[in-house]
Amino acid sequence: MIVKLFRHGANQKRPRQAVKNAVGYLFSSHDSNGSQRAVEPSLVRGNVDLWSQVVEEGNFAGRYTSGVLAFAENDIPEDTQQRIISDFEKALLPGLEPDQYASLWVRHEDKGNVELHFMVAGEELSTGKRLNAYYHRVDKHRVDTWKNAVNAEYGFLDPNSPNRQQSLTSAKDLPKVKQEIVEAMNEHLTNMVVDGEIKNRKELLVEITKLKLEVARETKQSISIVPPSGGQNIRLTGAIYARDFDANNFSSERLSNRVESYDSSREERAFKSRESLEAMCRKRSEANRKKYCEAEEGGNSLFSDRLDNASSARRSNQSDSIFLFQRQNYRLDFAGEPKLYSMSKNRGNKQRSESMSTKIKKGKNNEADKYRDNDFFENFRRRIRKTRRVYNDALESVRTRAKRFNERNKRSETRKSRFEAESRKIDSAIARLEKQKSRQKSRSKGFDYPAP
Repeated sequence: MIVKLFRHGANQKRPRQAVKNAVGYLFSSHDSNGSQRAVEPSLVRGNVDLWSQVVEEGNFAGRYTSGVLAFAENDIPEDTQQRIISDFEKALLPGLEPDQYASLWVRHEDKGNVELHFMVAGEELSTGKRLNAYYHRVDKHRVDTWKNAVNAEYGFLDPNSPNRQQSLTSAKDLPKVKQEIVEAMNEHLTNMVVDGEIKNRKELLVEITKLKLEVARETKQSISIVPPSGGQNIRLTGAIYARDFDANNFSSERLSNRVESYDSSREERAFKSRESLEAMCRKRSEANRKKYCEAEEGGNSLFSDRLDNASSARRSNQSDSIFLFQRQNYRLDFAGEPKLYSMSKNRGNKQRSESMSTKIKKGKNNEADKYRDNDFFENFRRRIRKTRRVYNDALESVRTRAKRFNERNKRSETRKSRFEAESRKIDSAIARLEKQKSRQKSRSKGFDYPAP
């Protein structure tokens, strides 16, 4: 199993379009290449209506975090998937309760394996503050540790296993020319490693130099080269580019021994990874609770009762759909009926889209339907509309000022161009006068006056 976080989730100018694209892809019957999916996507956890509304109309509209848990297996039980999702949310957002954020989980099985796609809205629901679920420099190590712990505990296919290491890992968005150079160079170096001509990194760097390629940087796990055509350096990561690379370790006998040793230490790796993860989560949990401390102050008794009921239901592993309430909004913890919206081209108002929602099985009525139109939800919506009106007014004022500033700049540019034209005319006139003066001096020097 691998964890991959996407770069999508920062379309503040067009939040409705961001929601439409994100939800549309997750539930689409076609994949990113336009091919028909063999298995239709299914909602695992979350509520599309809530998530869409928070991302469309919240304090941080258009901001969300998205990613996927990709498994090599295709027969993971439903209850195991639910436990993994809950465990991942605790590792990704330590110290936060499920009712403090809006998340969405969708399962894809069209590639022959299980992929759990997730999206987390960029607003903490109890305080309305910004919620950045994943910051690469801070959270990468914690997420990787969680991945290692889960792979060891459940026995999933581990990408860190010696027999799963790739000879080359490079950026997928490289230009075509650079990609061809990298593939040709890697094939050449791999063949030399197999033939025994390259045994360590030192010999590898010598061979790269012989190929008339400049090595820009060396790190513990990668090498960066300067492309012949110039531009940004190309980073090469893989088994043969590591600092401790030794060709002897890639023989069939040594490789089998390394795999056997790695598999035998599974329980020890699970224990160490889980212990390290708990320490990192405690540290991050303190920061999150301090930042979103308002969630625990001044709680309403009605909210507290609903939270207690929802928590007890989760502990008893009930599979019914339960909405968790907290001050501003609610969250669906398990699968329910999503309600999708699409923009009308003529009037611009929201209309229900039945084409996508019919693909997901309609759930039974649940307890949350009683509170769907409650006063708290309406107050939250009114607050959102009021905030958006204030933001729109401020944005319009900024646009007006920017327009006036641009007009002044245009006028000043026109004056400047006129001044420059007049200056050029004056300079040319002075040059002509100086030229005429020099001619007169040369004539006066060559004139012979008659003797007296």
